[in-house]
Amino acid sequence: MRASCPPWCLPLLAVLLLVVPGCMDQERKPIPVILVDVLTDEGAYSINHQRVGWDGLKAELRRLADEYRRAATGSSRALVRLGVETGASYGRRNEIVDFCMSVGLEQILPASSGE
Repeated sequence: MRASCPPWCLPLLAVLLLVVPGCMDQERKPIPVILVDVLTDEGAYSINHQRVGWDGLKAELRRLADEYRRAATGSSRALVRLGVETGASYGRRNEIVDFCMSVGLEQILPASSGE
């Protein structure tokens, strides 16, 4: 006994054969990385190697979170690499982590020494 295909099956299969390979050829964009450092000077930070104050840091993090926000989940696809200079307050580091989470930057990792 042979299996038969409904009449709409062949056109659907033809469309899938045309569409699916086109989707696979698209390159995925790399995950954007935001470099944030807590500097030893009180109230001084750096974001992507630019020195800013607390208000400037919050504004830039909010802007970048919005720029890289996923429509489906509301979270940002950017990765935050967070570094703390020797002698800087870890309390300030925790404030940055809390702020990042509040704006949707949920992927936060410690910065390596080379960054």
